[in-house]
Amino acid sequence: MATVTLKGSDITTSGELPAVGSKAP
Repeated sequence: MATVTLKGSDITTSGELPAVGSKAP
C-alpha cells in the first residue's frame, strides 16, 4: 500500500505504484 497526496488529500492505494514516468497499464 502507498499513501499519495492529491490536491491536498491523502489517498491510500492498494498495490504498488508504478515508477515515476512509467505509463499506466
